[in-house]
Amino acid sequence: MPDEDITLEYLLKTLCIIGDRDECLRQLQLLWDKTGGFGTLLMIAHDWDDKAKWLHCMETLATEVVPELPTV
Repeated sequence: MPDEDITLEYLLKTLCIIGDRDECLRQLQLLWDKTGGFGTLLMIAHDWDDKAKWLHCMETLATEVVPELPTV
């Protein structure tokens, strides 16, 4: 792959799972299907300016996204 093709958009699209609840679940399901499953899901945290929004995102992931994933 040529260096000039490795853009921020490419990296975000291929290395990150970003979106609302349904989009994250869709992307995680695709990853699950492609890899045959995974045992651990890591969430990378950065300092957020809006703590309430950050807490809501963590709670949504824990209570609405992860429970929908298949189990190993």
